[in-house]
Amino acid sequence: MNRLLSHSLAILLVVLSVAPPAAGSQAFYEALYRRGIGSYHVGNFAAAAEELRIAAFGLLERIPQLETAQIYLALVHDRLGRKEQTEKAIQHLLEAERVEARYATLEIPPEIRTAFETLLRTSAPHAERVLVRRVSPREADFPIDEAESRPTAVETPDSIPLRAATAEARLREGKDREAGAIARSVLATEPDNVTAHLVLARIEAKRKKWRPAVSHFEQARASRELEEQDLATLFVAHVSLREYEKASPIRELLAEESLGSNDVRRAGRTLDAALAKKASRSRSASQPAARESVTAATSEVAANGPPTARPPAHNESSQPSPARADNTASASGGAAPRSSIDSTRMSNQTQTLDLLNAAQRAIGEGRLPEARALLLRALSGKDLERPTLLEIGKGLTQSRSWAEASAAYERAGRLRRGEEIHLFYKAIILYEAGDYARAKEYLKLALPELPPTMEMAEYRSKIEAAR
Repeated sequence: MNRLLSHSLAILLVVLSVAPPAAGSQAFYEALYRRGIGSYHVGNFAAAAEELRIAAFGLLERIPQLETAQIYLALVHDRLGRKEQTEKAIQHLLEAERVEARYATLEIPPEIRTAFETLLRTSAPHAERVLVRRVSPREADFPIDEAESRPTAVETPDSIPLRAATAEARLREGKDREAGAIARSVLATEPDNVTAHLVLARIEAKRKKWRPAVSHFEQARASRELEEQDLATLFVAHVSLREYEKASPIRELLAEESLGSNDVRRAGRTLDAALAKKASRSRSASQPAARESVTAATSEVAANGPPTARPPAHNESSQPSPARADNTASASGGAAPRSSIDSTRMSNQTQTLDLLNAAQRAIGEGRLPEARALLLRALSGKDLERPTLLEIGKGLTQSRSWAEASAAYERAGRLRRGEEIHLFYKAIILYEAGDYARAKEYLKLALPELPPTMEMAEYRSKIEAAR
C-alpha cells in the first residue's frame, strides 16, 4: 500500500512539474523574470541564474519572454564558466524558436543581442547559423556538439541584408513594431545599414517623432540618395523642428507631386512665413550692399565704355528694335504682327547670349568688373528663360556679385534634380552672406553629383569649416 501511494505521488509530481503554471502564479514568474534580468545588469550573475531558471518554467507559453530568458541564462552561465548550462540554454532557445520564430524580433538591448551573437559564433556556430543567418531550420535537428562535424546546408543570402529586407517588408505590411525590432537588431550588428535606418526613420515619422526620424534619415542620406517620399518627409520633419535653414534646400529638390501633398504644402507655408520674417529683418542691411554693387558695375561701364556685342546677322538688321515695334503698333492702333514679336524676342535672346559669352570670357581672363557689368545688362532683360537666368546666376556668383546672383536664382525659381552645379553656387552665395547653416545644407545636396574641381575644393573646405 505504501509502495502504491509512493508511486502515485511520484506520478503526481511529474504531472505538476510539466503542467503549465496556473494563471494566479503568472505574475510571480514575470516578476522573477524581470528581477533576473535586473540581477544580470548589476553583475549579480549567481542570483540571475537562479531567478531566470525558475522564471523560464513559468514562461513556456510566452515564447518571446522564454527566448529572452534563455538568452540571459546563456550569458549568465558563460560568465560563470558553466559550459554545459550555457549549451543547454542555447538548445532551449532553439527549441522555442522551432515552436514560434521570434528571435529576430525580440526587443532586447542591442548590447545584449551583440554579446549573445558573439557567444554563438565562438561557442555554438550551428545555433548562430540558425538564429542569425537564418539557415534552414532542419539544421537545428543536429545537437550543438555535432554541428561542427556536419556539412553546412545551402545558406540563404548574408544575414544582414536579409534581415534588413525583412524589416522593410514588415513595415510595408503595417507591422511597425516588428519592423522596428528587426531594424534595431540589424543596426546592433551593422550600425551604418541604410535600409535599417530608413525603416526606423519612416516609423518615427509616422509617430511624429521628428528628432529621431531626422537622425535616421540623415544617417541613410550619408550613403544613398533619398527617395522622393523620404525626401518629402525629411522636409516636413525639418520644418516641424523649426530647422528652416535645413528645410529650404531640400524643398528645392521635391517634385511637383510631392509639393502638392497636404503635409508638404502646410510645411511650405510655414517655411515661407519664417523666411519672409527673416528677410524683413535683414532687408535694411542687404539693400545698401546691392545698390553699391550696381553703382560700381555702372561706373565700370561708364569708364570703359559698353562692351561690344556681336553685330546682328544680315537677316536681323531689317528687324525693328523693340521700341520701334511698339511705336509702330501704337501708331497703327493695333497689335504688332506675331512674326515681328517673335523676331524681336529672338533678337533679344541672341543679344543676351552674346552678353553671357562675353561675360564668361571676361571671367576666364580675370576681368571680373567687366563680367559683372555684362551680366547685369543681361539680367535687366525681360522674358528671360529659366536656363538663361541660371547661367546669369552662376556667372554673377563667379564674378563675386552675391546679391545680384541671388536675385537671378530667385527669378529662376526652385532648383531641380540634375541642377546640382547651381545648388553649389547657391551654397557659395549663402556662405558669403554669412548664412553658414543653409550653405552647408545646399553643399550637402550638391556634392554627391559633382566632379571635384579646384573651385569646389576651396569652397567646400570653407563652408564645412564655417561656424
